[in-house]
Amino acid sequence: MSVTLDSVINGYDTDVQFGGGSAAYFELFSTGNGLFNIKLKAPYIGQGVGNGIYFSQDSEIRNFRFNIVAVTTDGTNQTTNTYAINAGPSNVSPINAIPTISTTPNLTGNPTIHSNRLITDIATCTAANGASKGDLKAKGVSWIVRSAFETNATSNYPNGANLATGENGPVLFSATNTEIISGSDTLAKGVIQLNSDIAPAKYDITVGVQDAGGGPPVGTNFTFVLDLVIVPASVGRGFANYCLNNSYSPTPTDCPQGDFVQSNYVAIEITSSTISTQNGFYVFDVGDFTFSEWQNENFDGGIITLNRTSAVSTGGAGQPIPSDIPAFANNLANAQQILEERNYSGNADFGNSVPQTGAISNYVYEIV
Repeated sequence: MSVTLDSVINGYDTDVQFGGGSAAYFELFSTGNGLFNIKLKAPYIGQGVGNGIYFSQDSEIRNFRFNIVAVTTDGTNQTTNTYAINAGPSNVSPINAIPTISTTPNLTGNPTIHSNRLITDIATCTAANGASKGDLKAKGVSWIVRSAFETNATSNYPNGANLATGENGPVLFSATNTEIISGSDTLAKGVIQLNSDIAPAKYDITVGVQDAGGGPPVGTNFTFVLDLVIVPASVGRGFANYCLNNSYSPTPTDCPQGDFVQSNYVAIEITSSTISTQNGFYVFDVGDFTFSEWQNENFDGGIITLNRTSAVSTGGAGQPIPSDIPAFANNLANAQQILEERNYSGNADFGNSVPQTGAISNYVYEIV
């Protein structure tokens, strides 16, 4: 009995055995006891960079008809039988591929990510398809933002607006896709991004990765909450008396006529940031403004931006701090001292900070 692999035809009617020899994709070999198997040869796996067969979008390339001829001899009589077997690689989705999916920060378990709208890169993710050849592992793999909805707590966008697809609202979330080298593998890298024009709020995000097998259940989704806001522990407004001539005490009776000044300040206390260096007191010199007048003058809409990046955390001689930039310290007294040295001639009397009714509930706060 003889068994031969007569031809292997792909979806484009090409015989990928190419007459046999070194160009053939497959080889039929005996395992003994009349049993045979088919193994992959180098041209199938891919001899050059970026070539080879894997579970790709083009099913005509990866699906084959194996034509097998078996000849049996009984005495002087020969019988020839031809068998056709359809086969091709099955899909291994990224969640089951090697290397496995990686996300930074970790997006498993529906986490809450605390950030701000000026940090446009939310997460960096990598994945592979099921190809055994390292430089094919990124082929056909892509990351997408499937959906992004503002939570019900705020209403900056129309109800039900999908900010990833543009359905009923703007597109404010997206993913970039590139290929990166990681050891001997080429991986699909996706960077999940936001548009910095987005309103500070909380958003329910679903991102996904898929290969040529398509979306879920073949693909894999990750859901998380993106929190771009912070809730203050307290918000107060007070006043500071000072004398332009700091040789005198900051009182109306002692300070020379015309040199006495009273300026308002706003003190905002943050205790709940997951970034410890953002917790503390943000104290602003607001001049003659009320709280609402100061907010309207310096910030958009109902937003108050606490600029921790540019906050002044040292006193002494220096330029006065503008009204949209805070003096920052771990406690109120130290923050007031910075403001005193920078803005209030180095000698001021601070009145008590009075809580501002509605200052927390009526405004949205963010830290940048």
